[in-house]
Amino acid sequence: MEPKPIEAFGASLQGYYNNKCLSDVVLTGPWKESEDKTIEIKDFDANIVEAMLRFLYSFDYDVPPNTRHMIFHAQVYQIGDKYGIEPLKKQAANKFERVVNEAEVDAGFASTLADTISIVYSTTPSGDRGLRDIVVQSSCTHFEYLMSETSFKEILGLNGDFSADLVSLIHESWEKYCYCKCPSCEATFKLRIDSPGDQISDYQEPKPIFCPICGFQPIQADEEPNWLYFYMGNEMESPPYEEFGASLKKYFNNTRLSDTVIKCGGREFAVHSLILFCHSEYFKKQLDGPWKESSERVIEIMDFDPAVVRAMTLFLYCFDYESPADSSAMIFHARVYQIADKYDIEALKRLAATKYRTSIDAGWEMDSFPCAIELAYTTTPPGDRGLRDIALEIAVKKIGTLMSQDVFCKMLSANADLAGDIIRRLHRESEKSQEELRSFQNEKRLDELLSLPKLPASKRRSRV
Repeated sequence: MEPKPIEAFGASLQGYYNNKCLSDVVLTGPWKESEDKTIEIKDFDANIVEAMLRFLYSFDYDVPPNTRHMIFHAQVYQIGDKYGIEPLKKQAANKFERVVNEAEVDAGFASTLADTISIVYSTTPSGDRGLRDIVVQSSCTHFEYLMSETSFKEILGLNGDFSADLVSLIHESWEKYCYCKCPSCEATFKLRIDSPGDQISDYQEPKPIFCPICGFQPIQADEEPNWLYFYMGNEMESPPYEEFGASLKKYFNNTRLSDTVIKCGGREFAVHSLILFCHSEYFKKQLDGPWKESSERVIEIMDFDPAVVRAMTLFLYCFDYESPADSSAMIFHARVYQIADKYDIEALKRLAATKYRTSIDAGWEMDSFPCAIELAYTTTPPGDRGLRDIALEIAVKKIGTLMSQDVFCKMLSANADLAGDIIRRLHRESEKSQEELRSFQNEKRLDELLSLPKLPASKRRSRV
């Protein structure tokens, strides 16, 4: 599958981690850091700071060798919280939970968990349940074993908030509720699960679950577990890069931290060099080389309409664009494809081609259709089939109707490449139809021969 535009942008962004290029654009505001362009972080280990910086460019980070993973992720969560990097907090929490759940429960686990509980409860406010719920849940799950370890018992006496949370969860675990979703009628219902706790003698075998709406039984009672279908709702956590993309949208045509201007037809668009670099090798060479644009930080675009330039600029920050209401959508998408090709923005080319297909498929009867088809051939080289194959497919499919239109016929007469492609495609279609017809006729003859009555054995002639 092709990567989403924002994923491709993220892959390019990774190349600027710890890169001095454009590193002077850091902070704005009436602070010392704004003038010095230097941020001093003294309350975190260098490895934690490096993990944060790697995440800002790669949306991920690694744990250094010979480091306790559980504690490292907790500290990354802490630095993400301090500097307001919510996607990093979520990433750290996910990694933290995976390490806790997959760890082998032994004395080392108990000791590390105890140290981690101390860090989690001393570095996060009571309202932040991100890591707190994970350590409490793990402690509850492995409570019987952990109570045999001195390191864990000590933390109970040292941290009252944790102890209170653990007592609350142990109490709640005696009677739980979960939400199930029927795979047959998709109804959702609440299911109560009674935990036997320490009263093993009162334990009863699991009972089968039936949907209260349609009566469907998703799994037999003697299988483990006897309920599988949880109703999780429609909301899923967004990957970190999508949250980054949501924040990036705010900087479209925003002069804050902007260091470059794109000018077109009397309009100006404030942009950021790093964003241009990540999307386009063309802009990267233009702004990071011995050219006028590199020194003046101004890019002038004279051969495209300002609306098309705006669409391109909008895509750089939002990974999408819309055609103006007062213009033909199919023509506009063809122009966007053209500007994306010129400035080497492959993700925008793919998006424009997709929008172009949708618009001409729905609007082939409109007056602007011949022009949209012509643009696919006059604004792209013969080797670029991105728009040409889409235009050709629709033109061949509707050729009977189109050939009765004077505007289309005139356009076809003036465009030899398109006419040649249509002829070749029609020829292939004709050959395919003839082959299918011959195959059908042969099958029909064979069926007729097989259906002929057979002569009696006495009337058959024998050869001498």
